[in-house]
Amino acid sequence: MRELGAFEELLAAPDRAGKLAAQRRLAAGVSPAHAAMQVVFADAAAVGAAYTEYEGRRRADMAVLVGAFGRWLRDDPETALDVCWSVFSPHTMVRLLRDCGWSVERYADWLVGAVDRLLLR
Repeated sequence: MRELGAFEELLAAPDRAGKLAAQRRLAAGVSPAHAAMQVVFADAAAVGAAYTEYEGRRRADMAVLVGAFGRWLRDDPETALDVCWSVFSPHTMVRLLRDCGWSVERYADWLVGAVDRLLLR
């Protein structure tokens, strides 16, 4: 990641807006490769159908959760659902708990704060 110009721009940006703009460029530059890997894994014959079904159920559950916050949503419900479904994924949870060593309590506190900051006005 460090070889990406946007990463260096993010580090060098003197203000919040500049750092956020660089973060967006960085995410846009990384996402096609990540998306391609997910497609390869999701299409594997042994797990593809089960994974697709699981993600569909998880998205439907997230839609119910987003609906519960309806009047406080920062964006339209579909955008809020997209954010909720992608950011609050099992992958994120595993990375924070296992890979980063967070406690369950820390993760739960972060999740609540992130919902508030990302989804609600």
